[in-house]
Amino acid sequence: MFELMVAKDSVIQCSYGSFYSVITILSDCEVNLASPPLATEKMHWPIQNILPFYMCSSWYNPMVLNAGLNLKPKPLIPFVDPPIPQYCIPMTFTAWEDASPTTTINGDKALTMCSKCKCLWQGEITPVFSSQFVAWSIAAEKKLNK
Repeated sequence: MFELMVAKDSVIQCSYGSFYSVITILSDCEVNLASPPLATEKMHWPIQNILPFYMCSSWYNPMVLNAGLNLKPKPLIPFVDPPIPQYCIPMTFTAWEDASPTTTINGDKALTMCSKCKCLWQGEITPVFSSQFVAWSIAAEKKLNK
């Protein structure tokens, strides 16, 4: 079965985020297979692995809730009125779900394009574009140019 893996600098998206982000991999965790280093289910830490998604619009985020409740002259009603987005700080403290059942890296399951990670603010983070595509495109172009 063909599985497209999530690699370093792959594009990810949060259901409550206003912009895309990337997944980063520290150099001490890298496994290179003639492509960018692959991500594992344990690479879920905020800021270290998952960068912010610019603005968060989840009412479960305390900053969004605070902005809505302190709005003058009339505060917003949480979960009824639309939220006022605030700067995103991902709170991803659980491992990625639906990682590859067959591919492991240093004992951890590798991430696939079907994997997802839950944020404490109820957002669901999913891969959108794998940087493996870029590596394959460059390799294919080099073969064609020979």
